[in-house]
Amino acid sequence: MNDSVEPAFSVRRIMVPVDGSENAARALRVGVELAKKFDATLFVLTVTPRNVTVQGVASEYMGDSGAMQMYYDEMDRRSERILADSTDLARKSGLTDVRTEAIPEFDSVTKQILEYAEKEKTDLIVIGTRGLSSFKKLFLGSVSSGVVTQAHCNVMVVR
Repeated sequence: MNDSVEPAFSVRRIMVPVDGSENAARALRVGVELAKKFDATLFVLTVTPRNVTVQGVASEYMGDSGAMQMYYDEMDRRSERILADSTDLARKSGLTDVRTEAIPEFDSVTKQILEYAEKEKTDLIVIGTRGLSSFKKLFLGSVSSGVVTQAHCNVMVVR
């Protein structure tokens, strides 16, 4: 009997979408451990809101370009902090091949995640069950559910 077992799939490129939520932090920790185990590249992605009606920004901001720009600037700074914290966690865990990106979202967070995963030829997406959005489905968040059903690669959902 052969003692070596071939893996069911190759895991060389792991992506973890993060949004600052505790569920995303748990998914990141799992993604980091998997990347270490498989000596894989870890891609950490955050999608920066640009569709303010989806984000629930008060209507008084609509039409006020100065207020909108302040909102966008704050979201960009928040995304930078999330990525910096994610990179710190990965590096402190011993990972060296960590890539990060903040992508503006104009249409759909799910679409942005899926397009990035395809562009980077991701083998595995590790995602939390729910993010920070106020809209929640019964078992999975709307983004998690969309990623699971539409991804080109394997998806691991972390509770």
